[in-house]
This record gives sequence, structure tokens and C-alpha cells, in this order.
Amino acid sequence: RVTVIDKERCPYFLIYESDNIQDWLADRAFDSTRGHSRTLKRISNLTAKTDAEISLHFYGATITDNYWVKTEENNNLTYEDVRYKTDQLFQLALNGDSSDLNHNPEEIYSPQFTVSGCLEKGWSLENGVWFLYKRDNPVEQFNEVFVSDVSNALGVKSVIYISTASGVKSANFADKYNFEDMKGLIGESGYADYNAVYEKIKNMFGDEAAIEYVKLIYIDAICCNQDRHS
Repeated sequence: RVTVIDKERCPYFLIYESDNIQDWLADRAFDSTRGHSRTLKRISNLTAKTDAEISLHFYGATITDNYWVKTEENNNLTYEDVRYKTDQLFQLALNGDSSDLNHNPEEIYSPQFTVSGCLEKGWSLENGVWFLYKRDNPVEQFNEVFVSDVSNALGVKSVIYISTASGVKSANFADKYNFEDMKGLIGESGYADYNAVYEKIKNMFGDEAAIEYVKLIYIDAICCNQDRHS
């Protein structure tokens, strides 16, 4: 159980969703049901590990925020030591390409173990910028880019998706922020309540942020996307 010392620096998940550090760690690990995720676990000797244990193996670090875990065993480490600096195993995570599997399992330190969601995904570092790639069928990949273009044409702040030969990609939009899922703010029970989400955003971040949320719901409506921003 977590005892919050500084609420301003604490992840919202541990304040509003669960005060169990194991739950928070598990939420930061990849979706281990993906085919390529299972391969990643196997070649890294992590098959027997739980999601929380896999996350802790990489100090709880992710690309989309600067939170991490320091224990008594690694008390001498700093964030500079644990932040990801290479896109090791990117091709395996996204495409199942095992041509670069020449790594000693003990030397694998990869952000590919932190990507949530059911689609095959991978982080790629390109000219100092992190990009998240996703693979799906051509229709769904077109939809991602099309809705992204519609949103931006209408002036709605949203993720910009780019179509590539390897799938769709988006730059790390949390580069200057600590990204957290909305359920970390409102909890699982209120996650599907549009009014509750709106009021939570308004109370915590102000009218402008709440208005942006309404715009996203509008995009969901005109694109028949019923489950994205609830």
C-alpha cells in the first residue's frame, strides 16, 4: 500500500484508482496477450513474470511519463540511468521480426515491454523523437489517420497519426507531460460517465480543458466512435 508523501508529484492512478503499488505497476506493463508480447517475454526470460514484475524489471519506467521506481537494491540509480535511450526490439514488437535477436537476455532494456493495448505496437526512436507504431488491418489503419485528419482540420487537439509502410505512427504527445489514462483520475466505476469525466476535468484543469474534452466527444459522435473517450 502506498503512503503519499507529496500529492503534487504522485501519479493520479495511486490517488484516485488504487493505492496498491502492484496495481500501478501492472497497469504500466504491455498487454501480454499480444502474440509478439509473448515472444518478447520468452526471449527476455520473463515468461514466468507477472505484469507488475515485468514493469518492475524495467524500474516501472515508460516513455510517456517520468515516473519510475527506486528500491533499496537500486538506491544509487537516477532517472538518467533508467530512462529509455534506444528502441531495442522494435521490429520484434511491431512485426515479429526476430532478425536482431542477438541480445543477451540480461542486457535487454527495452520500452517495448511498456506498450499497452491489444494491437501489435512498438516504440521507435527517430532523430531523437519517440514514435509509437501500431499495426492493424488496412481499413482500421485508414480510420486512424482519417479521424486524426478530421480532428485537426476542425481544430480539435488530438493525436496526429501518420500512415507508413509499417503501420500508423504518432509522435510521443506526452513528451513534455506525464500522460495518464482517464481512469486514473476518475476510477473504473465512473469511466463511462461522460458528465462525471467532464466535471472532473473542469474541476482539476479548468474550463478550457473541459471544452477540449467536449470537442473530442463531438469527434467521436460524427465518426461513430462510441468507446474512445468515455
